Amino acid sequence: MNKAIITGRLSAAPELKHLESGSVVANITLAVDTGFGDHRKVEWIDCTIWGKQAEIVEKYCIKGDRLGVVGEMASNTWKNRETGKKQKSWYVNVRELDLLSSKAERDRAAEDYPVIDEEDGDLPF
Repeated sequence: MNKAIITGRLSAAPELKHLESGSVVANITLAVDTGFGDHRKVEWIDCTIWGKQAEIVEKYCIKGDRLGVVGEMASNTWKNRETGKKQKSWYVNVRELDLLSSKAERDRAAEDYPVIDEEDGDLPF
């Protein structure tokens, strides 16, 4: 069985891509809290969303919004140009999408978090 269920916050605003085949895709990264107390950390989970769901996430979601996704784990493999070694990255191929942030949460977050320059890499959550 290959099933991933993830809830996290968008690390950046989604960007929609239109492929030559006519498909629509959005690649996003979710910041997922794990652990607690001194053992708390954030995992960055890459996700790929297709079709109508990609259009929805691009239209209605902004950086910091909470999303729930259900899908399966998939991987990309490639050869590193510098070392010649095979490399692999993992992502969630999303089948189901839940928008979990409310308008009130968005308004509250806008007040709570300062505007961050995206180049410095800091996230407000």
